[in-house]
Amino acid sequence: MSSPAMPYFDILLSRLAATDSELARTLGRHVHWGYWADPLRADRSAAGYAQAAEAMTLRIAQAAQIAQARTVLDVGCGFGGTLSCLLERQPSLRGVGINIDARQLRRAAGLCAQLGPDRVAFVQGDGCRLPIADASVDAVLAVECIFHFASRLRFLLEAKRVLRPGGYVAISDFVPFGPTIPVLALLVPFFERAVVQVYGRGNMGCTSLFYRLLARQVGLRVVCDEDITDNTLPTYDALARLSSHLGEHGPAFACASAWMGRLAKSGLLRYRILAFQRPNS
Repeated sequence: MSSPAMPYFDILLSRLAATDSELARTLGRHVHWGYWADPLRADRSAAGYAQAAEAMTLRIAQAAQIAQARTVLDVGCGFGGTLSCLLERQPSLRGVGINIDARQLRRAAGLCAQLGPDRVAFVQGDGCRLPIADASVDAVLAVECIFHFASRLRFLLEAKRVLRPGGYVAISDFVPFGPTIPVLALLVPFFERAVVQVYGRGNMGCTSLFYRLLARQVGLRVVCDEDITDNTLPTYDALARLSSHLGEHGPAFACASAWMGRLAKSGLLRYRILAFQRPNS
């Protein structure tokens, strides 16, 4: 099973293995952008970022109606922070985490060990070929990872297959603003190398409208499409501060994150939460 190149996980795992406490406080649990309800008063410290990342998890989970769920599947589960966060808050909830990278799964299993094997399991697998039985989960999450998948269409087809009727799939994604795509395309040669060097190759070309067309093709109903870009903007300052903890990789990490910040702050690349429901019949 081949993994897509994701250099930032190589960097994080090597630094975490070196017991970098600042890095562990910031990205040791959640490896995704933060959500600040009041971005003007954002706490950009390690503790503040960790709280914001937890808040992002809860926002996405809310879109998937997790409060009503008995079982949740976290695709691209990273270090297990999403499942740990949700299962700690909801004692009746059970979860499965899937990731193509065995190293991330090992860390996730360690992070969630206190929950017990009867409540959470981790499985190596591809987001477009889920090793999960049909109609077996109430909710599917894909937190800031779908752009690494080979096909959004195949992922949504798989998510619908494993969902019970009436279940929800919720994702977060970097979504271009349709009318400005020509401008974004013109900028690609300037930022592509820097971003790919750290974050790997990803498809960030799926607009909100295209998501709606995919949902219609798959047979899912769009129930949430929320632009939360402004609430994520303090992430970029936090990542710039964190770059000093990444040794020789720091300058590249800072450059890539700065480019992502410019695209977000200019409105060219939006951060959205989308949720879809499988019909009851």
